[in-house]
Amino acid sequence: MRASDIAPCVALVRADPIVGPRYSPVIELLPSVWARLLGQESFQAVVFCTSDRKSTRVIGARFSTFVTDDFMRRLKTAPMVWIGPELVQRVSQGRSPLLSDQEVAKANSICDGLNMVVLAGTFDRTYLPKLLDVYNKGYVSVLERSSGFCVKEFITQAESEEHLQAVLNTGHLLLCDQEKRYVEPRADQIRNLLQEPHIIGITRNLVAQRLGAWVNQMFQYKQPYLHLNRGQQRLLLAAMNGATDIELAAQLNVSEAAIKKRWRDIYDRVHDRVPELFSAEESPESSTKRGKTKKQRVLSYVREHPEELRPMARKAARRIA
Repeated sequence: MRASDIAPCVALVRADPIVGPRYSPVIELLPSVWARLLGQESFQAVVFCTSDRKSTRVIGARFSTFVTDDFMRRLKTAPMVWIGPELVQRVSQGRSPLLSDQEVAKANSICDGLNMVVLAGTFDRTYLPKLLDVYNKGYVSVLERSSGFCVKEFITQAESEEHLQAVLNTGHLLLCDQEKRYVEPRADQIRNLLQEPHIIGITRNLVAQRLGAWVNQMFQYKQPYLHLNRGQQRLLLAAMNGATDIELAAQLNVSEAAIKKRWRDIYDRVHDRVPELFSAEESPESSTKRGKTKKQRVLSYVREHPEELRPMARKAARRIA
């Protein structure tokens, strides 16, 4: 999400027949809260668009967050609440339950891990015939967001019948308020689920008992091996879409010389830790320069190892380096 996407996304929330009423008490707060959260490690807003030769149109959005243990316990305790509006209310009051950038790095560096909460998103209902496919793409975006992070528990709330079907099909369970545990939902519970606050989710421990479920991918975590610093990680994340060094410099608000230095430092680090990734001609000592090939090799490697792009506390990185 960019700042320019906020207004059309708020309009979609207003128009949504299920999610809109949930947000109605705090709908006027949404623009300022989203603007405040943009850029934080603990907040990821993915916007879906359709485009033709004349224009691009926002048709949906999906939001994922990393929250404190206290907020996670509150969400799972009766009386349950609609998560998105509760979060908006708290952020607007200066009581944000989202982790700071430092807290995300710390939680991602220890075995305890992160609480991941996906807020109810919204999609343009005129795309109803293709909505299940859109929801599946939305779930893929959540998987991409969680990939490489050490997630210990994941929760969400259904935003439509199609979304509920997609989430349950991936292996998530329903939190039973009375028993305080995740269970397979009964048919009567599914029928009434959209009307009252509820929790759908799963934990790292439960995933081990549900082999083959798609949701397992969310909890596949490996410790990073390269231990890149955050500036290097941000460069690689920004470079995924094929931007040039000049474009990367503008995007990251640094000089082109700084971008080139970061690339050199990344190549040196990769060569030191994964020397087999480069050929002899691509080693730091070689006079032959094949920057484009080296860049593609590195980008291919971190795509397959997303943990290398996630924040980690410096002390933890030094300890396992």
